[in-house]
Amino acid sequence: MKTDPSETSFEDTITEEILESTLLTTNINTESNLSALFTNKTTIFDKKTTTLKFSNSVGSSTSGTFKSSTQLITNSYGKLESEWIINTTNSAILAIYKNDLIIVNNSHFGFFDLQTGASKSFYEHDLLEPCVFGVIFNERLVIGDCFNLTLNIWYIDKLIDQSTKILQVNSRYKFQCLTVLINGDLAIGWNDNVYDIVILDSYKGSQKYTLVGHNDKVNQILQRNDEYIISCSIDKAVIIWDSSGSLIKKIEYQESVISIAISNYLFAVGLADKVIEVIHLKNGKIINSFQAHQQPLCKHQCLIYLGDQSLLSASLDKTLKIWNPDFNSLNTTIFLHTTDVEQLFFKNDLLFSRSSAEIIKWSTAE
Repeated sequence: MKTDPSETSFEDTITEEILESTLLTTNINTESNLSALFTNKTTIFDKKTTTLKFSNSVGSSTSGTFKSSTQLITNSYGKLESEWIINTTNSAILAIYKNDLIIVNNSHFGFFDLQTGASKSFYEHDLLEPCVFGVIFNERLVIGDCFNLTLNIWYIDKLIDQSTKILQVNSRYKFQCLTVLINGDLAIGWNDNVYDIVILDSYKGSQKYTLVGHNDKVNQILQRNDEYIISCSIDKAVIIWDSSGSLIKKIEYQESVISIAISNYLFAVGLADKVIEVIHLKNGKIINSFQAHQQPLCKHQCLIYLGDQSLLSASLDKTLKIWNPDFNSLNTTIFLHTTDVEQLFFKNDLLFSRSSAEIIKWSTAE
């Protein structure tokens, strides 16, 4: 769906809040022939009531292991204070549910206590390559499997029983990123040779419409309020769309765009050449542009605005960096991770950073 960007004033229509999303990308090629993004096979499962019976065994596989050991950390770094570290191998953060942090590897889900980091339960799943994630209305978990090309939805409190899956949608292509929109729809970007963003009904599994405008893989999708969708891509562009899929504004750069973050009228863009650029959305003025890290930014939501408008960035150089609200100076560099930082996760004022070796919970110091 395309429109003339001049028909709508971006400066007059953009609003202020961000819908957070959790995403994880893979680097697996997809088919190049785009005949249909989804197959006609969608399975809606009967809703069953099942009592939870968690296994106490630690889950492991050749590609990932959960270790239940937790380190208490007392180091303080500027505006962040680390609370605990979970030692994990090749795991990803899925969601916060009630008092638990849910993480996943290629064989198991794990539930960890939010306050202490202590392991509570581990159990197997039937996914072969979980790669994109989202939470719908704090009750349904959606996971894309990049091996068998399915989107799978469960009620979070029934994850232990695979028979309680409520929806499975078969795709023709592998997933690059996924965001749950405010109305519960899913915005999906593809891994290779498929550049349109698909909006999918998460209840029926049906495709509603597409966002047409990118010409390479989409790395991240955000939503502001219930009106605007914002995407960034390897094609060196950021695009702002309205809720109907019409293109409002396209911002082009000299490098691929890895990640984006928005707060009020500030727009932070993480580029492939390790540069972060901060732009004022209303007038398009560049507030600052600076090399942020020694290695590229991570690809899993590597930019987050903190409550005081400081910007947090994460990188493959193993560091987190906090940039002052005026973006003219670096507040803090954090060296607590032992391997490349691969994911930031921010929900309900709780902040987590993940590498291939550990997950760290942070609190924002007043």
